[in-house]
Amino acid sequence: MSTVAFFASGDADPSYENIRDSDLFTDVKARIEELWPRFAAVCGDPQAKFLSEARTTFNARVWEMYLACVLMDHGLQLTKPPSNGPDVLADTAGGRRLWVEAVAPGTGKGDNKVQRIVGQVGKSRGGGTWQQYNLDHDKHMLRYLKALEDKLGQLRERLAAGVVQPDDCYVVAISGANLPDADLNQEVPYIVKALLGIGDAVMTVPIGSEGVDVDVSHPPRSAIKQSERREVVAGPFWTDEYKLISGVLFSPYDIANTPAHMGDDDLLFVHNPMATSPLPHGTMTFGREVWSEAGSEHYVLVGNNFRTVKGKRPNFFRAAG
Repeated sequence: MSTVAFFASGDADPSYENIRDSDLFTDVKARIEELWPRFAAVCGDPQAKFLSEARTTFNARVWEMYLACVLMDHGLQLTKPPSNGPDVLADTAGGRRLWVEAVAPGTGKGDNKVQRIVGQVGKSRGGGTWQQYNLDHDKHMLRYLKALEDKLGQLRERLAAGVVQPDDCYVVAISGANLPDADLNQEVPYIVKALLGIGDAVMTVPIGSEGVDVDVSHPPRSAIKQSERREVVAGPFWTDEYKLISGVLFSPYDIANTPAHMGDDDLLFVHNPMATSPLPHGTMTFGREVWSEAGSEHYVLVGNNFRTVKGKRPNFFRAAG
């Protein structure tokens, strides 16, 4: 079946228009046009429907397309999912079905909106103006957790309808493309902090003991404050409620900032340690992955050498030296 061009003229999402019309994004536009026919062959939606929705929810639909092509590039066999199913359907090496449901959460509204917080403004010696911004990454984490909550509800509906089977692997793929500064991260990625309930770094400095190293650790975090009256549970992957989800595949980037070799440095897979249908380690042969390693009681982040120590739900999270 032939495919029409991805981009078309007319009013659309600002990101769609920027990549379609700006000379700065000629290479990005070309990449999207190359990905589109590959994805169209395994897309569960009719071409016209997908392209129409891409005009209004560009980052979400391109994220879905990008993921499918990364999976195919790394040896997973994709087939068309049913129109009422998740976005991507693949077969794992063990013969089990792997569903991937993609989402690119928006910035939110009101007090929970993800936005830069303007700090100091000043003049440089050369006469220019500089402005300092603060980042409230708790709001990023709240958007990720809300997206996961919504997708869990959708999964339950699909299980009840028989579209997804209980022994299928089910991955929620979350993109930070719509969130400002989602790619500005700390030592421990914010998506990992949100899913596994890991707090900010705490530095312990020995007093009066020469030659003893400073210890930097991450205590657990049980909740993220959403408002004066409501807190959201941090670490949902340690609860039975989320055991239906095998893990989360995450990228903080939009399509214009993905690496030349897709999936290399932009994707992070976080295994759910409580999953009833866990995805075997190494299924995602790209990017990085985080898991809780049975027996050794620590986490491993492959690629950047992170680990945690001390128990099933760790007392701290530490970067290996």
